[in-house]
Amino acid sequence: MTVLIILLITSLSYIGIAFFVNEKNAEYLLSGYSLMNKQEKEKFDLKSYLIFFKKYWINIGVASSLVTCFSFLLFSEIIMIITHALVLIIPLPYFIYKFYKDFKLPE
Repeated sequence: MTVLIILLITSLSYIGIAFFVNEKNAEYLLSGYSLMNKQEKEKFDLKSYLIFFKKYWINIGVASSLVTCFSFLLFSEIIMIITHALVLIIPLPYFIYKFYKDFKLPE
């Protein structure tokens, strides 16, 4: 039961990330963006990226919460941990692909 609570808190923190990062603090919290110079930051479409970023992390938070709860009810604790990890790992290639496709870094 303790593992379930920890995983749910972790899942909810992903939703918190979505709402915590905004245009005002992106310069400090987004690693690639913080390394850009002023000209590159002006070329980068931060507003659209943050919309995508927010949707992605909300979806990850909701999906990992639901999958964690269902796997807790249906399977053992180790399966619950594995499914939680898979819910986080499987969408990462989509995030990377979408980032490089839609949000080209300034050259």
